[in-house]
Amino acid sequence: MKRSPNYILKEIQGHFYLIPFGQANADFSKDVELNEVGAFIWNLLENDMEASEVVDACMKEYECSPEQYDNVKAVVETFFDQMFEGRMLEWTIKRKPLHGDVLRKYAIAGLNVHVTGSPDIDLSPLDDYIARRIRSADTLTVNMVRYAKEEIAREEKVTPGETFVARNGAVDIFRGSYGYRLEIKDCQYVGRILINEKGDYAVIEYTEGDIAEMSQELFLAIRIPFSYFAAKHGLVAIHSASIVYKNKGWLFSGRAMIGKSTHANLWKKYASVKILNGDLNLLGVENSLIYMHGVPWCGESGISEPGKYQVAGITFLKQAPINRVREIVGNERVLKIVRRLFSPSWNEELIGNYVNLAQNIAETVSLCELECTADKGAFEAMKTFIDERVL
Repeated sequence: MKRSPNYILKEIQGHFYLIPFGQANADFSKDVELNEVGAFIWNLLENDMEASEVVDACMKEYECSPEQYDNVKAVVETFFDQMFEGRMLEWTIKRKPLHGDVLRKYAIAGLNVHVTGSPDIDLSPLDDYIARRIRSADTLTVNMVRYAKEEIAREEKVTPGETFVARNGAVDIFRGSYGYRLEIKDCQYVGRILINEKGDYAVIEYTEGDIAEMSQELFLAIRIPFSYFAAKHGLVAIHSASIVYKNKGWLFSGRAMIGKSTHANLWKKYASVKILNGDLNLLGVENSLIYMHGVPWCGESGISEPGKYQVAGITFLKQAPINRVREIVGNERVLKIVRRLFSPSWNEELIGNYVNLAQNIAETVSLCELECTADKGAFEAMKTFIDERVL
């Protein structure tokens, strides 16, 4: 947490006052008198600090004995409650790594991802993305912090200074001055994800349990802050399986269970192509061309590889008793892409960026719909279209 930028501490005849200015003054906020301890804490919070750090600093400043710790903690918490109620403090999402935590460095889609957490956590699905060298790229830091179950009780309502963003069966999303708070509802161990507005720092709060299940939840949870970070850097996720054919990328997209990975496997069987990912790909623009990037998250397909390839086209799948390809035309080209995007849609700016990128993609690559079965005939119809009309 840190202090509000709209108050200044002044000493007047031996008394300390918080004087509002700027927006706080415009909102008719009142000045607040602080005692010496309150003034000391206010000065500490010029920098982003955790509550425990503030308590430790007070213990040292006032030379308190260990037996007084609970009393000092209660005083600090009361101060915080009063300051938050008056909107004189702001939540931040800083968390200190726990003793014994390890730092693991990855490179995904040209972005640095640094993950801090217990060495017991198995993140082997990310092994293919371990950074072999230092990259001159922006870095997302993800701090995985474990709590006791009673410390991570889900907060499903809007707290002071927050606004409600969205809710579904898996997550409740809120936005505050710190960024975004995601209350996770469909996981046994991961309870909360906090992401700053810029997108380069995130906290995943979890409880300990079965190592394999806990590790899998944490691996999947990392995808959420990464997707937001990637979106802030012009990379959007699209539900799709991807292949590399004639050294160009081709994506097969559609709703869940439509047969994306099935169709990609037909290409692997009959054309010996490489499958980059069986469920999810990142798309971005570079030098006016569209590129796809491999990511470690791949749904239930189990197929993922790192890599980057120029995209030649996207096929939208539709189950049918026959195999037939049609080129997509008009506004449907953009809308088809937008409907299949899987990046966070938490604010107007993100949505606007996605539509702009979808327009860029629609103007650059081939887009078609494949009405298809799940047999060799579907592969043959699609291959004929690509060979004769695209590549």
